[in-house]
Amino acid sequence: MDSSKLTRICVQRVLPHEHDYHESIKHDDKLSAAFWRGKLWPQNSTVTISFLDDPTSENTRTPMSALTKIGRNIDPLQEKLTNTPLKEALKIIIKERIQPLVNLKLKFIQDKDTNADIRITFKDPNASWSLVGTDAIHESAKSGCSDENSLSNCASMNLGWFDVGTYIHEFGHALGMIHEHQNTSHGGTPIKWNKPKLYSYMENTQGWDKEQVDTNVIGKYKSDQLNGSKFDPLSVMLYFFPPSLTTNGIGTKQNFSLSGIDAEWINKSYPGSEQDPKTFYMKAYGKSLDSSIQNSSNLRSKMSKDEKEKTKSHTKMWIFISIGILLFLVILSLILWLTLRNKNT
Repeated sequence: MDSSKLTRICVQRVLPHEHDYHESIKHDDKLSAAFWRGKLWPQNSTVTISFLDDPTSENTRTPMSALTKIGRNIDPLQEKLTNTPLKEALKIIIKERIQPLVNLKLKFIQDKDTNADIRITFKDPNASWSLVGTDAIHESAKSGCSDENSLSNCASMNLGWFDVGTYIHEFGHALGMIHEHQNTSHGGTPIKWNKPKLYSYMENTQGWDKEQVDTNVIGKYKSDQLNGSKFDPLSVMLYFFPPSLTTNGIGTKQNFSLSGIDAEWINKSYPGSEQDPKTFYMKAYGKSLDSSIQNSSNLRSKMSKDEKEKTKSHTKMWIFISIGILLFLVILSLILWLTLRNKNT
């Protein structure tokens, strides 16, 4: 399989009229947890969902071998939905992974209904993206809905390929969630980007330009804005980034299911759901919410420790290199002095 097919990631889309506003509030503490607070749906409201078109053979299913190569925590639904038609698969994922955690009523309505709050297309098989929260119902997001010959222009979400983790990730955005690797809370992520390598990698694997990389990967949010105030290395909103793209050798795995922190914060943002997060997590994943949260904490600590050790190692290396250069210069100076002295005598 083409390596680019293993590392496809989504774009967190911002409405055109909000680009400048988004940049201005990116460091505003009104952003909360993993959610853009101003984009949350009204509490206890009905959010309608419609398919604008049908998937085709180009909307491929990510094979299990690819998921295990770049990721971890593959959702049990992945195997269950192996042969399920993609529309039906999405409905099951929403029913079993999103609906139990929120006080919203997520309702699928008639296909091609452009009045739906969330409007899904499968048109671009090489891209998965979603508008964030209520951006989906902004007038600028629905400006293309009047063209019956090109309904995909009305979309608020594109599902290019299928795996359960990607579908959950996109609906995380639809609920108002933001990419986890842009977290700066309490010291931020241990990811230190090697920007030239990152730009090249994203261009080769995603076809992204510098602006897209800056917006979707490098751009940061202020502390206390994302997932429980701390970076969550097990979040479904985090993608795979190889260590070679960083200056400290700390990369990330992609997560293909909700972490305990994801479930907890989704529920806190939309409280009063049909299930509490602990009941949901045990039912969905067969393990306790607390154990998942502890695993996130342990992995975060390990990544931070690795970063410190690598930093110390790099520091020592540069000290030895500096000493070596200094000794070389001293010896070279001594040789030159002795040479000049011998000539003079």
